[in-house]
Formats: sequence, C-alpha cells, structure tokens
Amino acid sequence: MITPEELLRLETVGVLRNGRRRYDPASKQRLVEACLQPGVSLAGLGRGWRCNTA
Repeated sequence: MITPEELLRLETVGVLRNGRRRYDPASKQRLVEACLQPGVSLAGLGRGWRCNTA
C-alpha cells in the first residue's frame, strides 16, 4: 500500500549539467492529478512536493 508521504514525493531520475533535475513521469502525473482536484492550493502542493521551497 502506498502511504501519503510516498504519493507526495517526486522521484528524481537525473540532474542535467545546468543543475536542473529530471523527474519520473509517473511522479509528475500524480502531481498534475493532485493539482486538478477542486479547492487545492497550488503553493501548498508545491511545498508538499518539495518543488517550491520559498
């Protein structure tokens, strides 16, 4: 069974020379599906997925 913490984790598949990370397509798909839910805070999701740390 997948825990909520595992759902909220982007899997890094590599890092480019310029420092940008590449993410697993399935992880990105889960993030997109989560963003499409009604009443979702995009900033909150970004912090939860660790792609918005500001």
